[in-house]
Amino acid sequence: MAQLDDDGPDWFHELDPLDTLFLGTAFLEEFHEEYEFGNARTAWLRLMRSTGHWRGIERFVAEVVQASEDFDMPSMRAT
Repeated sequence: MAQLDDDGPDWFHELDPLDTLFLGTAFLEEFHEEYEFGNARTAWLRLMRSTGHWRGIERFVAEVVQASEDFDMPSMRAT
């Protein structure tokens, strides 16, 4: 909603699908800068790797990459 209302931080416009997935899990958190967000996302991914949710995250990334290839669009940037 912040992107639509244009009242979010500038870096919101650079979120990739995996960033957006993380942002959805941290819905009520407020990140003051992109570095804080990036560090939190990396920590979240590290924690998720040892859970049953990791396979779902891997599938999500694979689907996004496949959609990028199917529509000849750039893939997600390396995280």
